[in-house]
Amino acid sequence: MDLSRLQFGKPSAERDIDGLRSYFIESGAFGRISSGDKRFLLGNRGAGKSAIFRMVAMREKMAGNVVLELAPEDYSYQMLNEVLAKESDGAWAKSGAYAAAWKYLILVLVMKKIAKLPKHKERWSADEKKMFRYLVANHSNVAERPLDILISYVKRLEGIKVGPYEAGVKSRELIRLYKLEEIEPFIPALANLCRRTQVSVFVDELDRGWDASEDAKAFVAGLFQACTALNTISPKFRVFVSLRQELYDNIPALYDDTQKYRDLFETISWSSADLLTVLLSRIRHYVPELRPADDNRAWSAVFERRDSFRYMLDRSLYRPRELIIYASEALTLARTSKRRVPISHDTVSDVEIAFSTERARDLAAEYRWQHPGLDVIFSAFRGTRSTWTRESMLELLLEISVGAAVDPSRRPQWVDGMDPEHILEILWKVGFVQVVHRDQTFSGARPGSPDDPSVDIRTAESIRISPLFNKALNIRPVYPG
Repeated sequence: MDLSRLQFGKPSAERDIDGLRSYFIESGAFGRISSGDKRFLLGNRGAGKSAIFRMVAMREKMAGNVVLELAPEDYSYQMLNEVLAKESDGAWAKSGAYAAAWKYLILVLVMKKIAKLPKHKERWSADEKKMFRYLVANHSNVAERPLDILISYVKRLEGIKVGPYEAGVKSRELIRLYKLEEIEPFIPALANLCRRTQVSVFVDELDRGWDASEDAKAFVAGLFQACTALNTISPKFRVFVSLRQELYDNIPALYDDTQKYRDLFETISWSSADLLTVLLSRIRHYVPELRPADDNRAWSAVFERRDSFRYMLDRSLYRPRELIIYASEALTLARTSKRRVPISHDTVSDVEIAFSTERARDLAAEYRWQHPGLDVIFSAFRGTRSTWTRESMLELLLEISVGAAVDPSRRPQWVDGMDPEHILEILWKVGFVQVVHRDQTFSGARPGSPDDPSVDIRTAESIRISPLFNKALNIRPVYPG
């Protein structure tokens, strides 16, 4: 068996398209997105949102269907802030303007993509020919950068809302723009074309360059409004959007939409068994001799001890990317230090401090817009014990709230004077603490987390700091007597 070829692949779907074809895990979330039952995909960083979108898009292309992917470089919140007026400068709600602009952008791009398909030209109806003549007259020489088209449309709305239009002209022009009167006559023709060709639009990586600004929030809120409307054009006209969970929570305007369209939302979660399959599928891909082997043999060929998986899993937030990075770092250490493969448990343990420190930093950065300065809160637990009673945990959180446990000059403003119960709930939701419960099992959701239906932080009497932070904060594994 040649283990020199062994690796665990790239941790990011954007950089591992070829590998995904071989070892992608078809989860329930993937199935519901692929079928079109769900259109909005929510999940934390590293949960696999982009991997799902890449695989669904790939299969749609292979089936000969129309696929439009809006790439990360198409979004620039800094540009939006620089070129658009603020809501306070005029009587306009930006999310509505962005919703109209998103609908305009997606419809124009889809029509242009369908127009390039040679297989339909011989069967164009009169209405379809009118649609394509409109494209030639208005969009043949337009730069295909989506952000340019979107900004152009919002600027047209801005010119009316903020500009010196007379009331009557302003009202008529606004109605025309919000109703998309320029392209509305062609929507029936587009729906008719969808009977012959399924259309799938994927909007991903909205967090890239995110700055929590007025425009960033309106940009995403408008997108969700636009997509709920566009998804009614035809059963075969499908618009999919993915968004990181913490950004979704940071945009209040999305809440009402969620309640109305809850059936279209899919939130990614992973079980321990699924995450083991993620690693095993990569092992089998890079070591073909292990493809017919059962799970125990495949794992034992690479890791000396079976419980190494549990050890790594316990020091994660149950996200695929974390396990891929941890296993890759253990493999790298084994090779660079001339240790043996199968990877020993000592090697798995030795990479923990670097992994733990990096993940603690990543988690604080992940929630920097919702809860800036989380790393300062984490540091208040440095050198403390792993497991706490509820009372002792709330005592420390009270000290943090009033400024006694951390340097007041570094303490985040949002925690100043906050109820310790509320701080505890935040730390639970971001993954810093877990509920300790005697009936927890190793299978299923991450034990003691918000994904675990058997626990609730509001009633928990025993709490532990997630083992993910043990090495980063020098947490002592001491339990109260």
